[in-house]
Amino acid sequence: MERRHPLQTHVWADDEIPHQITEDGEVLSHHRCVRGGRDFVQSADGTQWQAAYVEVLRIELLADSVTNRWVREECPGRLLTEDCFSRTTRQASKPSGTVLKLAGRG
Repeated sequence: MERRHPLQTHVWADDEIPHQITEDGEVLSHHRCVRGGRDFVQSADGTQWQAAYVEVLRIELLADSVTNRWVREECPGRLLTEDCFSRTTRQASKPSGTVLKLAGRG
């Protein structure tokens, strides 16, 4: 029996089709798990899913250590206290920017 990828254990708010966000001309896919409350984004080029913190007007990518953990873990099935701390960690700023403003805002 083939084991599912941990990301397949989440229950996505938007079913299997991620929400599409256009930011600075780049299309991003966004998934939010309704059970665990975790957010993930992926760029249009199909690179890996990244852990993210979603605010009203922007998305901030979380630290690589959080992405590495969340992408490999199965859905916890509930909000975890340690995830609240994980959401406070951000990636170091990059020239292209890690703060992704939602289209038409800010």
